[in-house]
Amino acid sequence: MKLSRFLVATLPAVLLLAACDGKPSSASSQKDGTAARPSQAAAAGGTGSALMPPLAPQPLAMTDAEFEVRLKKTLLDHPEWLVEMGERLRAYQVDMQKKSFREAVAQNAGALAADELDPVLGASDAPVTIVEFFDYQCPYCKGVAPAMAQLIAEDKGVRLVLKEMPILGQPSRFAAAAMIAAKRVDPSKIEAFHAALMADKTPEHELTNQHVLELATSVGYKADEIERGAAAPEIDKKLDANIDLARRLHIAGTPAFVIAGEVIPGVPQPAALGGLIASARQKALEEKSATPKDAAASIAPVDPPASEGAGQGVAATSGGDKDAVKAGADKAPASAAPLEKKSDLPTSD
Repeated sequence: MKLSRFLVATLPAVLLLAACDGKPSSASSQKDGTAARPSQAAAAGGTGSALMPPLAPQPLAMTDAEFEVRLKKTLLDHPEWLVEMGERLRAYQVDMQKKSFREAVAQNAGALAADELDPVLGASDAPVTIVEFFDYQCPYCKGVAPAMAQLIAEDKGVRLVLKEMPILGQPSRFAAAAMIAAKRVDPSKIEAFHAALMADKTPEHELTNQHVLELATSVGYKADEIERGAAAPEIDKKLDANIDLARRLHIAGTPAFVIAGEVIPGVPQPAALGGLIASARQKALEEKSATPKDAAASIAPVDPPASEGAGQGVAATSGGDKDAVKAGADKAPASAAPLEKKSDLPTSD
C-alpha cells in the first residue's frame, strides 16, 4: 500500500518532466533565472520526489543586442568560418545551377534536336551530338571554333548542331540568317562558310552585311542568293526561337554547349567536355542494344566529371584552353581521337 501511494504521488511529476524533455516549466522558474529543483517543487506542491536528480540552472534569454555583440565577436575570433561558409555557398550555387540546367534540358529536349533550319557539322548519324549556342561576333566563340572543327573532323562519332544565337546586334543577326540561308542553297558548303565567319578578324560590332556576303562568295555561294534567302520570314522566326530556347535553358551568353543532358556555359574545360563526350558515347551504345522500354528509361542526364568551371563568354567573360574540347581523352573510349594541336583561347582579364 505504501508503494502504491508513492507511485501515485510521484507519477504526475515524472510524466510532466518527460513531456518537457527535462526542461523546467516557466511556472517553476525562480526569480533569479534558475530553475527550481524537484525537491523545491515537492516542498511547494507536495507532489515532487527527492529521489529525482536536480536540473541544471537555465540562463535567461539574451536580448537581440547582446546576441549581435556575441555573434560579431565570435565571427571576428574565427574568420576561417567565413571562408568555409563562402566555399560551401559557392558549391551550393554550382549544384543548384547544374540542377536547373538539367531540368531545363529535359523539358526542352525536343527543341534542342536539330531541325531543317539548323546547320549541322559532322556525320548526320553520329551517335554523339553537341549543341552549340553562339554568335558570329563573339570573340570566345571564334576562339573555340577551330578546336570544335578539329574535333568534328577527327572524331566521326560526334556531330555539332549550330544553334544561331545572335545577341550582338543586327550584323550578328544577318550573319546567322545568311548561314541558315546557305544551308538551304547548298549544305555541302556550310562548313567552309562557318569557318570563314569564325576566322574573320573584323572587330566586334563592326561586321557589315556586305562583308558577310563577301565571305559567302569566297566559299562558292552567290551573294544575291544568300541575301535573298536571309530575308525569309521563317528564318527570322527561327532566330527568335533559338534565343527563346536559350533563355529557357538559362543560357545567358555565348558560347554555350549542351551535351548528354548537361549545359556547359562558356568555353569548355577539358574534363567537362571530354568526360561528357565519353558518357554520351557509352549511353548511345547502351541504347542501341537496349529494348525500346530500356531505351526510354535511359534518357536521364548523366553526371559530368567535376570541372574547374567556365565563364559565360560574351555575357560573363571566359577563358580556356583550345584542347579543352577534346582533353580528358584518357577517360574516353579508344575511338575518340584526342586533339594534338594546341593554341591559347581568349582569356578574361
